[in-house]
Amino acid sequence: MLEMAEKAPKRGDAATPSGNTINAAKTGAKGGIGAVSQAEMGLEQGRGIGGAEVRFHVDPSMLVADEAAGVLKNGNYIKNPTAQTLGNLVTDSGRIGSKNMNGQYMYVVNQEGTIIIGSRGGQRMPHPTLVGGKNPQVLGAGIVDIRGGKIYSVDNASGHFKPGFGSLDAAKNAFGKLPSNVFHKNFQGYLPYGARGN
Repeated sequence: MLEMAEKAPKRGDAATPSGNTINAAKTGAKGGIGAVSQAEMGLEQGRGIGGAEVRFHVDPSMLVADEAAGVLKNGNYIKNPTAQTLGNLVTDSGRIGSKNMNGQYMYVVNQEGTIIIGSRGGQRMPHPTLVGGKNPQVLGAGIVDIRGGKIYSVDNASGHFKPGFGSLDAAKNAFGKLPSNVFHKNFQGYLPYGARGN
């Protein structure tokens, strides 16, 4: 039988609408499970109670399909062979890869704040495969649109992690560490899921 990717919240934890948890005891909140609202948790700002980072887990409803597709084996996600650290792709000329790099790429901000990008490679390679392993957790996830080797836009569209609007703060933080010249002159910004106007 497939093991669940996350544990039930403990006393002192608060659950987000997508089932992700933050520990209220570590962040100074009072009360037990569900004792605070999403607004009180500060999730709109990408932070939990008292400023703690929110870590997003894989939505448990995705596990059966991932196992059937072969990307989840024995409770561990495989590593996407296209996964690369975005910072390592920045060239001296201020491009991501080359001027010929175009397309929409999956990205995650891992627990260390590093951006990892990759493609689906024509197969089922969801966001958790960018991290791989058992119970992958991220600070943010979505799609980065690269045009002519420049970052055109960043969103938080991930059906596996279902990151809230606040995850864009983690993305802003991580992408903000890149040189400013890697952004497209018409950079569209950090777009909440559904706001992409292509």
